[in-house]
Amino acid sequence: MNISPNTISHHLANYVAKHNLKYKNEQDRIRYGLEWVISGLYQFLSVVLIGYFFNVISFTIVALLTGALLRMFSGGIHFKKYIKCYLYSTVTILLTAIISNNYGNPEIFIATNFFW
Repeated sequence: MNISPNTISHHLANYVAKHNLKYKNEQDRIRYGLEWVISGLYQFLSVVLIGYFFNVISFTIVALLTGALLRMFSGGIHFKKYIKCYLYSTVTILLTAIISNNYGNPEIFIATNFFW
Protein backbone atom coordinates (compact mmCIF):
# COMPACT_ATOMS: atom_id res chain seq x y z
CA MET A 1 0.00 0.00 0.00
CA ASN A 2 1.47 3.31 -1.11
CA ILE A 3 0.92 6.06 1.47
CA SER A 4 2.91 8.80 -0.25
CA PRO A 5 1.32 12.26 -0.15
CA ASN A 6 1.10 12.24 -3.96
CA THR A 7 -0.84 8.97 -4.10
CA ILE A 8 -3.21 9.88 -1.28
CA SER A 9 -3.88 13.34 -2.72
CA HIS A 10 -4.60 11.87 -6.17
CA HIS A 11 -7.13 9.45 -4.70
CA LEU A 12 -8.81 12.15 -2.61
CA ALA A 13 -8.94 14.66 -5.48
CA ASN A 14 -10.43 12.00 -7.78
CA TYR A 15 -13.02 11.17 -5.14
CA VAL A 16 -13.99 14.83 -4.69
CA ALA A 17 -14.25 15.44 -8.45
CA LYS A 18 -16.24 12.25 -8.97
CA HIS A 19 -18.78 12.98 -6.23
CA ASN A 20 -19.05 16.73 -6.76
CA LEU A 21 -18.91 17.67 -10.44
CA LYS A 22 -18.56 21.40 -9.78
CA TYR A 23 -14.97 20.65 -8.64
CA LYS A 24 -14.04 18.64 -11.75
CA ASN A 25 -12.14 21.60 -13.27
CA GLU A 26 -10.36 22.22 -9.96
CA GLN A 27 -9.21 18.63 -9.48
CA ASP A 28 -5.52 19.35 -10.07
CA ARG A 29 -5.53 22.34 -7.70
CA ILE A 30 -7.27 20.24 -5.06
CA ARG A 31 -4.69 17.49 -5.49
CA TYR A 32 -1.82 19.98 -5.20
CA GLY A 33 -3.22 21.55 -2.03
CA LEU A 34 -3.92 18.17 -0.45
CA GLU A 35 -0.42 16.97 -1.30
CA TRP A 36 1.12 19.92 0.53
CA VAL A 37 -1.16 19.48 3.54
CA ILE A 38 -0.48 15.74 3.77
CA SER A 39 3.28 16.11 3.35
CA GLY A 40 3.32 18.86 5.98
CA LEU A 41 1.34 16.68 8.35
CA TYR A 42 3.73 13.75 7.79
CA GLN A 43 6.70 15.91 8.55
CA PHE A 44 5.14 17.58 11.57
CA LEU A 45 4.12 14.28 13.15
CA SER A 46 7.46 12.62 12.40
CA VAL A 47 9.53 15.47 13.76
CA VAL A 48 7.43 15.88 16.89
CA LEU A 49 7.50 12.14 17.66
CA ILE A 50 11.25 11.88 17.12
CA GLY A 51 11.81 15.12 19.07
CA TYR A 52 9.79 13.64 21.93
CA PHE A 53 11.91 10.47 21.77
CA PHE A 54 15.10 12.56 22.07
CA ASN A 55 13.54 14.74 24.79
CA VAL A 56 13.87 17.95 22.76
CA ILE A 57 10.19 18.54 22.01
CA SER A 58 10.16 22.25 22.86
CA PHE A 59 13.25 22.92 20.74
CA THR A 60 11.77 20.82 17.95
CA ILE A 61 8.58 22.87 17.83
CA VAL A 62 10.55 26.13 17.90
CA ALA A 63 12.77 24.84 15.06
CA LEU A 64 9.67 23.79 13.07
CA LEU A 65 8.02 27.19 13.47
CA THR A 66 11.21 29.09 12.72
CA GLY A 67 11.91 26.94 9.67
CA ALA A 68 8.36 27.41 8.39
CA LEU A 69 8.63 31.19 8.69
CA LEU A 70 12.00 31.29 6.96
CA ARG A 71 10.82 28.99 4.19
CA MET A 72 7.84 31.21 3.43
CA PHE A 73 10.21 33.98 2.42
CA SER A 74 13.22 32.07 1.12
CA GLY A 75 11.62 29.17 -0.75
CA GLY A 76 14.04 26.60 0.62
CA ILE A 77 15.87 23.80 -1.17
CA HIS A 78 13.97 21.79 -3.78
CA PHE A 79 14.58 18.11 -4.41
CA LYS A 80 13.19 16.05 -7.27
CA LYS A 81 11.94 13.28 -4.97
CA TYR A 82 9.62 13.79 -2.00
CA ILE A 83 11.52 11.32 0.17
CA LYS A 84 14.76 13.31 -0.20
CA CYS A 85 12.99 16.51 0.80
CA TYR A 86 11.31 14.78 3.73
CA LEU A 87 14.54 13.24 5.03
CA TYR A 88 16.62 16.39 4.56
CA SER A 89 14.04 18.60 6.28
CA THR A 90 13.44 16.17 9.12
CA VAL A 91 17.15 15.70 9.84
CA THR A 92 17.81 19.45 9.63
CA ILE A 93 15.01 20.30 12.05
CA LEU A 94 15.99 17.57 14.51
CA LEU A 95 19.68 18.45 14.40
CA THR A 96 18.80 22.09 15.02
CA ALA A 97 16.73 21.08 18.05
CA ILE A 98 19.37 18.71 19.45
CA ILE A 99 22.22 21.19 18.96
CA SER A 100 20.14 23.98 20.51
CA ASN A 101 19.36 21.76 23.47
CA ASN A 102 23.01 20.83 24.05
CA TYR A 103 24.80 24.08 23.19
CA GLY A 104 22.14 26.76 23.37
CA ASN A 105 21.60 29.60 25.77
CA PRO A 106 19.94 28.34 29.00
CA GLU A 107 17.67 31.40 29.16
CA ILE A 108 16.18 30.47 25.80
CA PHE A 109 15.54 26.96 27.08
CA ILE A 110 13.59 28.38 30.03
CA ALA A 111 11.57 30.59 27.68
CA THR A 112 10.68 27.70 25.34
CA ASN A 113 9.64 25.48 28.24
CA PHE A 114 7.40 28.25 29.55
CA PHE A 115 5.04 27.64 26.63
CA TRP A 116 4.96 23.83 26.94
